[in-house]
Amino acid sequence: MRNHWTEIEKYLEDQKIAQELIGELRDFHMRYEVEDQVKERVEKPDILFYGKKILEMSTAALLQGDNLLLSGAKATGKNVLCETLA
Repeated sequence: MRNHWTEIEKYLEDQKIAQELIGELRDFHMRYEVEDQVKERVEKPDILFYGKKILEMSTAALLQGDNLLLSGAKATGKNVLCETLA
């Protein structure tokens, strides 16, 4: 579990995500561990989303319990964002 979080944290730091938000994500990640019997259902995305502002806004919204509505033209990264957030 720790190794997986290290990968996530490095990705977030590379994106220059605010340290406070990374801390909140770490707390969430540790509090809600994925159970062993369903871990294989959580896929690692082939491509990660890149875009600091959108990542911070969407992550903050999800941590507050809000929903996201993604709209826009085809091939603008909506699916990649969802896979990255998952």
